[in-house]
Amino acid sequence: MLCGLVLMGCNSEKIKTYTCTGTITLDGDPVDQANIAFTNVKHSAPASARTDATGKFTLQSELGEFDVTIVKLTGNATAENPYAPSTNLLPEKYRSTKTSGFKAKVEANSSKNVFEFKLEK
Repeated sequence: MLCGLVLMGCNSEKIKTYTCTGTITLDGDPVDQANIAFTNVKHSAPASARTDATGKFTLQSELGEFDVTIVKLTGNATAENPYAPSTNLLPEKYRSTKTSGFKAKVEANSSKNVFEFKLEK
């Protein structure tokens, strides 16, 4: 008996992304090692990055409007308790898309994709 095999390919079209840069400060001071995410329900995965010692970040994102979340997590895991939850060192309101108050519009003109997020305690 001869069986036919039909292979259906995935969409191999590469998604175009654009460079976004910015700075995160807390009460005017740069935030080192903060995680920032641009989230949009229309996109499969958020674009994310981590800040450097000067609070600067660079990420790649698709075009569109995004909700922004920012956290700075520190691990509490120990040898005795490796599953201890992490602690957010920033105000909790910045952790949620519903409460952060931050938005980002990513445009094809990358010179417009420069963002400054000023967090307050």
